Amino acid sequence: PLQVGKVRIDTTPPILEEIKPVPEKISKERPSYSFKTSESGTLNFFGKCRGNVDKAVKGINHISLITAEPGVYNDCEMSITDYSNNKSLPLKISPFIVIGDSS
Repeated sequence: PLQVGKVRIDTTPPILEEIKPVPEKISKERPSYSFKTSESGTLNFFGKCRGNVDKAVKGINHISLITAEPGVYNDCEMSITDYSNNKSLPLKISPFIVIGDSS
């Protein structure tokens, strides 16, 4: 018989934490956003925001949020699903306002 070592089944969901929120008022439509994750995985976005990437690595990640148009962005959330298919709780992205072009 073949001896099998210890098998560890990952059932721990990743943890997301906001590191650097978007400034409250910005004029660009791809603001920078930084967050920390306890595990690598696939990102999921909810609300009016989307990210410029769909994967994150364990540790601090710097991404751009893609916003469709000027306005208030107060419903943006993200979660991450690790490679064992464990899903984090949603992280509420701090609200911000994209100011329209003044020209």
